Amino acid sequence: MSFDHFMGKKQELNSAISRLYILIEELEGLGIIVKSIEEGLVDFPSIRFQEEVWLCWKIEETEVSFWHGKNEGYRNRKTLAPKGFVAENDLADLR
Repeated sequence: MSFDHFMGKKQELNSAISRLYILIEELEGLGIIVKSIEEGLVDFPSIRFQEEVWLCWKIEETEVSFWHGKNEGYRNRKTLAPKGFVAENDLADLR
């Protein structure tokens, strides 16, 4: 591999990384928190019974189905009740 080819690839990588950080800043400007790039994990602000909480989504999930308190994290995720239903021992229908 030539030095010029290597430098071209390095510039492509640097541009991609810069674009990634710009996109993260745009998400955070909307109130979305990128918790883990590696895991594809993000939190969205929401309200549950007049309490601020986070809706939690991971890239392999087909929809937002979990939430956790502002001072909790991924390990404390709770399932959202399906629309129109009440979860067992919980009234967490945020949809």
